[in-house]
Amino acid sequence: MEKLNLKVTNRTLTGKKVKSLRNQGVIPMNMFGYGIESQSLQCELSQLNKVLPI
Repeated sequence: MEKLNLKVTNRTLTGKKVKSLRNQGVIPMNMFGYGIESQSLQCELSQLNKVLPI
């Protein structure tokens, strides 16, 4: 199986302000799981399309 890398950064905007990120081509994301603190992240649409081509 091929290893994929996705470049993400921490996101400070929340709520309705996230719409401005989408307009700039940035995808809001959330990472969560058992035993870890949830994190708000963001990723460029072009980076996400490389990993998950639609």
